[in-house]
Amino acid sequence: MNILIVDDDPSVLTLMSAFLGHSGYDVSTANSSEDGIAAAKRDVPNLIITDIYMPGMTGFELIEELKLDSLTSDIPIMALSGAAITQEDRTHAFTVGAAAYETKPINPTRFIEKVSSLSH
Repeated sequence: MNILIVDDDPSVLTLMSAFLGHSGYDVSTANSSEDGIAAAKRDVPNLIITDIYMPGMTGFELIEELKLDSLTSDIPIMALSGAAITQEDRTHAFTVGAAAYETKPINPTRFIEKVSSLSH
């Protein structure tokens, strides 16, 4: 099971990679939406986890672009945000195609349950 994590914060990428790796997942990372789109099209992961608020292209835009491409449109995407999120952000994430939304810092048990349900 291959998971792509897209986040502009290197510490988040490191922590989530280790956490998911210890849970038995193969993990690849990208530090921008643009790199995440390229990696998703190249490697076609089973699940994508993306931060929403990144410099340049946002996670919302990443989701929209991947959902428009037949190669990546069926990949489930979990949106993450560490910012003070609003109901509008949550709704917008689902509207553009996210399958789940989680806030940072993550609750490890709930997070793994969501990842497991999305990756099957």
